[in-house]
Amino acid sequence: DGNTIVRNSNTFDLDGVTVTLNKAFEADAPVTVTTAKDSGDLVDTIKQFVQDYNAMVDLINGLTKEKTYRDYAPLSDDQKSEMSETQIKEYEAKAKSGILRNDSILNGISSKLNSLVTGFSLNGVSLYTMGITSAGYTENVKLQIDESKLKTALDTKGSEIKALFTSENGIGTQLNNIINGAAKTSGAKGSRGTLVEAAGYASTMSDSENYLTEAMKRTSTYISTLQTKLTDEETRLWSKFTAMETALEKLNAQSAMLTQFSGGGN
Repeated sequence: DGNTIVRNSNTFDLDGVTVTLNKAFEADAPVTVTTAKDSGDLVDTIKQFVQDYNAMVDLINGLTKEKTYRDYAPLSDDQKSEMSETQIKEYEAKAKSGILRNDSILNGISSKLNSLVTGFSLNGVSLYTMGITSAGYTENVKLQIDESKLKTALDTKGSEIKALFTSENGIGTQLNNIINGAAKTSGAKGSRGTLVEAAGYASTMSDSENYLTEAMKRTSTYISTLQTKLTDEETRLWSKFTAMETALEKLNAQSAMLTQFSGGGN
């Protein structure tokens, strides 16, 4: 616009655009200006998204496929008293291993995530068309990136890719819905995330209002009922045993008397 611009380098930023001057201007000579999108930052952001997704897949698969040691039953207080702290820690690690193996809630979350990232598309653009594909079942359906294809897609369909991740119905919203469906901690009982409904979350109402806590309470009540029945049955049997011993003593006494009388008659 007729303004003179002075910079101390041939590369500088101007209104958000990085300008690189390749050679000195010649008077009255035409100047060619070439612009290109810099997709480097977006590539790094998307690579981080894939890394985070794969880390979550690793976490879920690590829990649902963890080895179970069925011979390691919970330790009693008497057993713990005979073990060192290190032995107890190692034993309990084995006892807890595999506690979420084949868990239906975690497997359901994993299935939803996989279906979304491999099948979702918006305006003809998907992760697949960007060069982001499944690494296969041997890799627990984690994602892999073809960086060359990703850069080409960002250069040619940048706005469509932005919409894919950020629009109201985009993959970002869909992922958030899946995560909230599993981990939402707010709301009344029955409206929280599936994981929170099952196990609760510390410092929220769900910490006591969850399936596992309620199941433990029911189990504890049932154990107390059985203990009461056991005590009552033990008392009944001891009473019966005492009565039988008393009757036996009387019979023995009567037998002795009869034997004495019988002997005296002779």
